[in-house]
Amino acid sequence: MSQKKQTCNPWVFLGSTVVILGVVGLVGAVAQPGEDFLEGLRLGMQEHVGWIYVLTLGLLGLFMAGIGISPLGSIRLGPDEAKPTIGNFGWYSMMISAGIGVGTYFEGVRESLRHFNDSPLTSIGTSDAAADAVGLTLFHWTVLPWACYALLGLSVAFFAFRKGLPFALRSAFYPIFGDRIYGTIGNIIDIFAIVSTMFGVVASLGYGAIAINAGLTNYGIASYGSGWQIAIIVVITLCATLSVVSGLDKGIKRLSELNILMSAAVFFFVLIVGAWMLSSEGIASVFAVLESTCDSVLSLGEHLIYRTFRTEMFGSMDAAEQQWMAEWTIPYWAWWIAWLPFVGIFIGRISKGRTIREFLFGTIVVPSIAAILWFGVMGHTALLQEVAGASEFSALLGVAESESQVLFAFLRTLPFAAIVIPFCLLSLTLFFVTSSDSASFVIDSIASGGHEDPPVWQRVYWAFMEGAVAIALLAFSGTAGLLTLRSMSLIAAFPVCLAIYPIAWGLVISLYKERYKKGL
Repeated sequence: MSQKKQTCNPWVFLGSTVVILGVVGLVGAVAQPGEDFLEGLRLGMQEHVGWIYVLTLGLLGLFMAGIGISPLGSIRLGPDEAKPTIGNFGWYSMMISAGIGVGTYFEGVRESLRHFNDSPLTSIGTSDAAADAVGLTLFHWTVLPWACYALLGLSVAFFAFRKGLPFALRSAFYPIFGDRIYGTIGNIIDIFAIVSTMFGVVASLGYGAIAINAGLTNYGIASYGSGWQIAIIVVITLCATLSVVSGLDKGIKRLSELNILMSAAVFFFVLIVGAWMLSSEGIASVFAVLESTCDSVLSLGEHLIYRTFRTEMFGSMDAAEQQWMAEWTIPYWAWWIAWLPFVGIFIGRISKGRTIREFLFGTIVVPSIAAILWFGVMGHTALLQEVAGASEFSALLGVAESESQVLFAFLRTLPFAAIVIPFCLLSLTLFFVTSSDSASFVIDSIASGGHEDPPVWQRVYWAFMEGAVAIALLAFSGTAGLLTLRSMSLIAAFPVCLAIYPIAWGLVISLYKERYKKGL
């Protein structure tokens, strides 16, 4: 089954490079018409096959829960005597930083406000709507997306650490293709994984640079424009390169741990100082935020039961609910699936030595709890001001140029904003760095034939490639190029979504064979 691992797979390395450069050149040449065409294609797919995304993630949640509670959960990702190579705090930090770190900052306030002010599923603008607004946000950020990541992470980790296969996407297809994964089929699968990872991270990096630039401009540090945005990308790329060259333990892990500690500081500041000092009720408002978060968890439970398998397949929704699904749940599910090759492979790579049950608890339950706490406190603290009529957040919603300012508008209402805003900007930048270095590490591993410790020169190459692609798109196409790339990533989510089914089937068959062989 296993083969000697290479330090470079030339077919995958060169093939990925050619495809990436070719797509970037094409996007740069026809950015706006390309965006119009691809966005139309994406919306058409969303309308006709969006229900497949919803159904797939619902089934996947049940599938992963079934594996976790079954006897299969005792199988270890590695030899029977293997122990975890990364401590729990570092493990959780790396997963959260790579999977949702950046989004938690931008959506922590904005999404709850959007659902509070404009959703057919809540009582618009009332205090009773706050719990449901945050509950809808939690629906998009907990459990099901992480079940999606966990499937591929578990599959790749099982075949790599337990069976000695390459640490690459091709290994998840071994039960289907057998040793043919070492040939052309495997090369095509890995090229797709690299290209989708690259474009997903580049789109996020480009938008992140724009958002950070908006924050710096808002704070009076910089002017708004492509020059500053390119400079931000250069800084992020250099930091990511240093991190990925340092390796998992010295670079990526330590930076991820710093991210979580900084985010924890922001969390407690908003909870204690923000909620307390912004309310006439004093410390009672802190408990009110925590109580409201608990109410949102109950709302999340209702949404998980009711909305997980609620699709447009049988025409059971009214027009308003269909539009809400089209604007929120389906694009979210498509984006999580589009990021599956990157985040799934990364969390599998850092999970050696854990049992499957430990893996699933750590990759689904723990990040979901972290998201509940973060979105609950950030969302409800902002909604306290919204209900009291003490904020102007809603005026920023629905305007693309202004929505990135919602976070900073919220932070300006807090005490010590002159300190908090730069601190959050630094934390936000570091989250982009960890997304970039984690993606580079995954790409390096795939391009080196699944090597667990890819050569340094490849790490530098792919880290710089991410920054160069983002800079090229911003410089020559602006946001139109980024929009085109984002649409491409979301369109690419559909074949990934279909691939989930054979991956899940091959994994469960292989796990049952392993259990029978080992007598577990």
